[in-house]
Order: sequence, then structure tokens, then C-alpha cells
Amino acid sequence: MDDAPTEGGVYPVPTIAAAELAVLREMCEADSMPARLAQCSISELFRLVEGASFLDAPGALNHAQRALASRLNGKRADELRELLGATDDFGSAENRVAALAEPAFSPEGQLSVATAGSAAGPPALQQHSSLSGMAVTDDAKEAALGMVDVGTLAELKGVSRSWLALARRVLCSRLSRCEGQPAPTHMAEITDLNIKVLVDAGRPWEAAAAGRMLPNLARLHWEGFEVNVAAVREVDLDERDEDEEPSESEPRFFEGPAKTALLSCIEGEGEPPLELLLAAVACAGSGEIHSIPVQMMRDDSVSELNWNSHRFLGFEGAMLLAYLVPVMGALTSIDLSNNNLTDYGTNMTVVKKLAAALGVNGGLTKIE
Repeated sequence: MDDAPTEGGVYPVPTIAAAELAVLREMCEADSMPARLAQCSISELFRLVEGASFLDAPGALNHAQRALASRLNGKRADELRELLGATDDFGSAENRVAALAEPAFSPEGQLSVATAGSAAGPPALQQHSSLSGMAVTDDAKEAALGMVDVGTLAELKGVSRSWLALARRVLCSRLSRCEGQPAPTHMAEITDLNIKVLVDAGRPWEAAAAGRMLPNLARLHWEGFEVNVAAVREVDLDERDEDEEPSESEPRFFEGPAKTALLSCIEGEGEPPLELLLAAVACAGSGEIHSIPVQMMRDDSVSELNWNSHRFLGFEGAMLLAYLVPVMGALTSIDLSNNNLTDYGTNMTVVKKLAAALGVNGGLTKIE
């Protein structure tokens, strides 16, 4: 830990200027974020976070975190690099793109194209040019990003190699840390994943990526619900009641024996949200459901998808595709021409999500 005592038993104390102490006092006394924080530089906000953390002033810390998040949230990597005064040191555009494309749950010790050239492993977090003269601890830097949203943290990975390391630590801690345990540092150490945070961040396809990339993933979490990943793998998704007739217009997903079996894999009070069921299937579902080859799509063993001659997908099927298509590097063609998804009225947001998912997959050359 950065605040561990020295051999002489002395704890390092950050230097807090009188002006900063005055701002911190105002922050402690204010019910809402003080207006003067809007005038603080990025480096000053980091210093205020460190001071608030050292003084154990949660109210001041909350104000500083919110102020910093308001400056960063919604920015893309290039904008963040300029705002933070950082230098692009990835060495090539390919390395930068690889850093931005990796899953949000990638831990700090995960080797990527961005760090593959270093025999010593991931780069150490260095002081940023915008933070010159500000000896802020690594713990303070992580705390400062406590209210920055997941999408922006993912964009921070494309700022520089040091910001990549910091963003990985913050994201992996937020998504995969188990209570009382340190954040995982390698893929094999990740056993739990907060899938709601990823879905809320507009990254539902990371459920499928997790199923492919995390060999020891055991549980998915969603506000009071917990999914047993191993149990989901055993569910026959295509199982239905013997007297059930296939629908030719709007198929019902997760009905009959298949739904009962899937629900038995989820602990929690009440009915799990549809998004969680879809995430569970995308992550660990075997075989196929309603003509969607879930396992083959997750394993990236499909180059063409054609629903032109199949039963209609329905909006739930379209949602499931949005969870799977972005992780399919081998996919080059998808045909949805006989699926009039716009007929689903209030579910137009689903159509938009599917369109966004198709856009994430840069390998698609044919979409109908």
C-alpha cells in the first residue's frame, strides 16, 4: 500500500498546502459540490482527493470525485489525452486500438499488444505531465476515478500506457473484486463479474467475452441476483414443452422447461430481469436457442449468419444478437432481411442496440 509505514514506523504524510486545506474545509462543510471546484485544474482535483482521503473526510472526497468525473465523463481517448496533458506512448496505432478494444474486465497483469513489447511486463504507472509537481499516490489516483463511468474508464485505456494500467486496476476492482479480497491481476483469477455494470455501460457483449476468456468464471452478479455459470452451461436452451408449437412470428424466449432450468441457475428474490437472462445465455449457454447458435457464436466459429429462411427473431432474439455479434471476429455476413424488427413498436430501442452492436463488429462486410 502507498500509505504503509516506513521501517521506522513513520507514516508518510502528504504535503497539503494551506490553500488546499481551506478548500477541503469548505468541501467538508458544503452539502453540495462547491462552485469553486469548477475552477480547479485537474491536478488540483487529484491533490484534493488525496487530501480528503488522508484526512478521512468522505464528504470532501465525494465532492472532489464528482468534480473530476464531471470533467472526464463522456470524453473519448483523444480528448482525455489532451485534457490530462498525457503523451501517446503506445508506439503504434495498432497498439492503441488494441488497448481500447480489450474487455473492460481485463486485469492489470493481462498482457496485451500495448505492453507485449516489454519483457518486464506491464509498464509501471508513471507521473503524468499534467500532474507534474504533484506527488499523488497511486491509491489517490485510483480513488480520484471512483465516480468516472465505465465507458470513460475504457477510453482512458487509449490515452497512454500508464493510464492503461491505472484504468485496468480501477475497472477490474469495480467489476471483479470479491469482498475482502484484492482485485484480480490475471484472467485466471477472475471468478466473479458484475454484469449489470457492463450492461448499464452499453457493453452487453462483454458477457460473451467473459464466457470465452475467463476460464475460472463462476458467478455473474446483478443487484441481488447471482448466476451460477457452471449450471448455465448444463441447460438445454432449446428444450420446450412437447405440445408447444414453434411460433412463426414472434418466438417466446425462455419458456417451458428451458426457462425453468435457467431460472434454477439464478439465486435472488423475484423474477430476474431479461437482460440478466440474456447475459447468462451469452456467457455460458450451450447449443442454440430459437435457431441462434449461441455457443458457436461465442466461440467465434461462425463466419455467416442467415435468418432469411428461419423463424422471426423477435425483439428478445435481437437483444441476444446484440450480446454476441460484437465478439465474433470471424463474422463477415449477417442476413436479417425477413425479420421486420421495426414492427415491435416500443422495442425500437432494441433495434438501435442491435444496430450499435453490428457497428462494433468491424469485420462485417455484408449486413442485410
